[in-house]
Amino acid sequence: MESLHVAVLMPRRLSCVLLLVAGAVAYSEFRYKIPSGFDVKGVPAVGHENKQTGGPDLTPFALDFIDNGYTWNKALCELDSDGDGATNGEELGDPCCLWNEIEDDTPLRQSDLTSPGHEDVFSAAQLDAIRCHATKEEL
Repeated sequence: MESLHVAVLMPRRLSCVLLLVAGAVAYSEFRYKIPSGFDVKGVPAVGHENKQTGGPDLTPFALDFIDNGYTWNKALCELDSDGDGATNGEELGDPCCLWNEIEDDTPLRQSDLTSPGHEDVFSAAQLDAIRCHATKEEL
């Protein structure tokens, strides 16, 4: 009877563990594909409704990221996925939309980062502080 228990239940338990690990690795991998993906304070799961542990419920930002081919570019950067008045780039410290995955040494704002998938409340002064203030010639 014990061998039946091992033969039937152990593979199920192993499958559950593998699914959990795969899920954790999946969202972690995408953090490399966005600016400041590891630096949004208190939000290790940027694209998930559950900011802490991830899970199946995705944010509007994650859906836009998927629709954009899992790629950070000017189009995704300039969107305001969560509708809070700040673009995705402004929230992730890339207000001028210059960062790319290959050359990720673009200087980014390191403070006051927010999740582009979770609506925040910004004052006019806060929005002005995170906007791109470079001229087209400077870019």
